[in-house]
Amino acid sequence: MEGETREERTLVEILRTTLPGATVAVDALEWQSVDWGQVVALARLQGLSPLLFRALKDLGPDWLVPSPWMIQLFGDYSSTVRTNLLRFRERRLARDL
Repeated sequence: MEGETREERTLVEILRTTLPGATVAVDALEWQSVDWGQVVALARLQGLSPLLFRALKDLGPDWLVPSPWMIQLFGDYSSTVRTNLLRFRERRLARDL
């Protein structure tokens, strides 16, 4: 879309891969020039960083995204998993009362 930054386009392109049947052609040269700090910040702002992490892991080689950003995304992903497991446990306990 017109007016979008490269980082916004990259985020949307990656997240689209999570849709059934979707594919993306990874352009490693294009991705090297992306400001991954900005992509991660945009994902966090929208609450999408756990989904971004999962999509990037499914896409392939870890070298596509600098490791400091993948580490931060993994932290967001792990935190979400823990929160969801606790919520599931609480609901199960409440149901069993």
